[in-house]
Amino acid sequence: MAVDEKQVMATNAAAAGVYHVAASILTERGDEALVMTPVDFLLTKSIQALPGRKIVNYELRTCNETSKIVEFSINELEELVTPRTKLLSICNPHNPLGRAWR
Repeated sequence: MAVDEKQVMATNAAAAGVYHVAASILTERGDEALVMTPVDFLLTKSIQALPGRKIVNYELRTCNETSKIVEFSINELEELVTPRTKLLSICNPHNPLGRAWR
């Protein structure tokens, strides 16, 4: 895969990288980010650090009452998308649940 040097950004930590990605995408007040819940705090904290940006949570759920497999509903996720949605956050592998998405 060819990678342009403009696509590479060096950071001193994962937290800084997550913040810079959010800041480069959520450029205007009112911009929305879809974020899993529960999820690692870095994703929400990065967006909260940007004044006027909105977090819209989508829930992770077990597949059924007896399952420990966690999923999210694409249909429910699509219903949350608005013209202000600029970022879809997917934590993979998921922290804290350890689920790896396909």
